[in-house]
Amino acid sequence: MKYKNKSKVKQRLHLLSLKVHLTNIRGLHSNLVAVHHHLETEKPHLLFLTETQIGSPADVAYLQYPGGDRETTRMFDYLSETADVVQRRYPAAQMVFLGDFNAHHQDWLFPYQNTDHAGREALKFALSLDLTQLVQEATRVPDVDDHTPNCLDLLMTTDPDRSSVSIAAPLGTSNHCVVKSISNFHPPDASPTGTRRVCRYKSADWDEMRHFFASYPWRSTCFSSCDPSSCEQAISGVIRQAMEYFIPFADVSLDVRVPRWYNVECAEAAARKDSAFAAWAEAPAKSYKKVLKRARYDRINRIGAKLASYPCGSKAFWSLSKSVEMNFCRPSLPPLLKPDGSLAITATDKANLLANLLAENSHLDAGSASPPRHPASNFAMSDICIHQTVVLRALRNLDTNKASGPDGIPARVLKTCAPELSPVLTRLYHLSLKSAQVSKAWKIANVQPVPKKGSRADPANYRPIAITSILCKSLERILNDKLLAYLELNDLLTLGQSDTSVQEEFVIVATYRSTWPFPRGVPVATI
Repeated sequence: MKYKNKSKVKQRLHLLSLKVHLTNIRGLHSNLVAVHHHLETEKPHLLFLTETQIGSPADVAYLQYPGGDRETTRMFDYLSETADVVQRRYPAAQMVFLGDFNAHHQDWLFPYQNTDHAGREALKFALSLDLTQLVQEATRVPDVDDHTPNCLDLLMTTDPDRSSVSIAAPLGTSNHCVVKSISNFHPPDASPTGTRRVCRYKSADWDEMRHFFASYPWRSTCFSSCDPSSCEQAISGVIRQAMEYFIPFADVSLDVRVPRWYNVECAEAAARKDSAFAAWAEAPAKSYKKVLKRARYDRINRIGAKLASYPCGSKAFWSLSKSVEMNFCRPSLPPLLKPDGSLAITATDKANLLANLLAENSHLDAGSASPPRHPASNFAMSDICIHQTVVLRALRNLDTNKASGPDGIPARVLKTCAPELSPVLTRLYHLSLKSAQVSKAWKIANVQPVPKKGSRADPANYRPIAITSILCKSLERILNDKLLAYLELNDLLTLGQSDTSVQEEFVIVATYRSTWPFPRGVPVATI
């Protein structure tokens, strides 16, 4: 009975939300009725009031804020140090910073007109902690004719997908609107965190790797069987083994609790701080904080310089931007809505939900309809023969920016070691053509869901992108070139436009047999 109650409580947690309101209101006694009415009607869990006090405090030192650029910098430095302490103590916690920051930034804050020191410091603070500013409209109502509305009250969070912000009318005589925030919380993902292998290609020993491939006994080791799947598995294993030998790599944790700017120097400083923890002193603490601050800001400067050097909108620009936003380490999909109204939180639930939906949408039910009949052709295509030079050219033309398939063999290795690997792959392709079988590993793909327009919480708003093995795609490209060359040579293509090239036409090849390769003497019809 207790187990069932715990399960029900855990399910109800998906529907719970935290309502937090913020406003700037001076003179609480004169506006007490408006504040009380707001609490009774809106019923927020937390209400933050800035620049106000209930009674006259005995110590008014905290009210004597001198302001100015220097004090603003000190305030954000204090917030950064406090955030570091929170992240170390509660690594999985969501951080929210809210208040009247009185900041202006023409590229970041509404109305995007001017930039001051507080705006620059606030943006630098948000970038260093990977915070997202959610208030996108004016929060201060101008009380002077020549003044413009400004977004002075900010709400920055480390998890924007769980929060939504709206603006309401001011309370009483306040000239600041009420910022309403609703944050949805759910039980933490219990799935284990893994690692992502990052290869250091610039430090790889390519000469030794090519020598390893050239002297490896491929015939006796990888071609002892006539099964293409077994041969492909053995060849892929040798390539991966050579990558571990000659390409330095690092297994980077996918846990977002470790900041990306936390380098070796930071780790050494942390070790020195921990060793001196028993005899805590002020000087080691300050040096440790300075090292953390310098490492964080150095990374921000390096990233900014790189982004400025890349063309806006280019692939390198967006790749670096995703890396800065830690999209490679944190889940890219928000909680997804299931058909029964509950939420898919864990990675396994999301994968199963998307897999079932994509499988339903990809199912083609032809029923009892017979396949279309095509007119007979007088042309007969000879056997397809793949030469080593063709495979070598295909490997050298690989795009190294393309993602590797499930086998984990990157295009960078195949392109760099093309002369040594082309004989082995040519033999593998011949075996696959001769046996009319495709390796089982080549039939597996990594499916990446890409969001379309609309809510990202709706699984129907995703389209699948299949990432297959580069070895298989190279064979497909070679066969496609052979087929297009034959069709073009025999004038079997009808182009819709005179200026359209053959390579850009979509060709449907129908054969009288469903298995490939095309045997000698089998006619080919084209549409």
